[in-house]
Amino acid sequence: EGEALAYERGHQRRMAEALIEVGEVDAALKILSTMAARGDLELLQPLTSPQLADVAPERLRALLERLEEALRDNLPPPVRSELARLCALTSDVECARFHGFRAASRGQVQVAPVLQWVAREHPLEHVRRAALRWSQTLLSPGAPDD
Repeated sequence: EGEALAYERGHQRRMAEALIEVGEVDAALKILSTMAARGDLELLQPLTSPQLADVAPERLRALLERLEEALRDNLPPPVRSELARLCALTSDVECARFHGFRAASRGQVQVAPVLQWVAREHPLEHVRRAALRWSQTLLSPGAPDD
């Protein structure tokens, strides 16, 4: 049964990649959404395709939110960082704060620009200060990725 499941997941990923390659982005996103609901991290590879550059951030955010619902605390930190970025792109400051702080706590330097945006846009002063401190910590010499 484990081999069959692994085969199915790989097959769905390859199908999504093929659909993206031929411009069938909606069909690919449907497959990826099903994978996200299962918590299947295989969906991440097709998301790196340059053909998805024109997909609305709201659609990609929905996909990663589905994955986050399935994985909760087990969502890989780089994926959480990307989710925070998509939240910022869709002007959802609270979503960007939530995922941005969690990504920052796991040393995800790439989330610093999102936190700088939260520091400018969040309505609560204490959240703006915390976001600024997180971004400064991540960007300081000796930060986790240095």
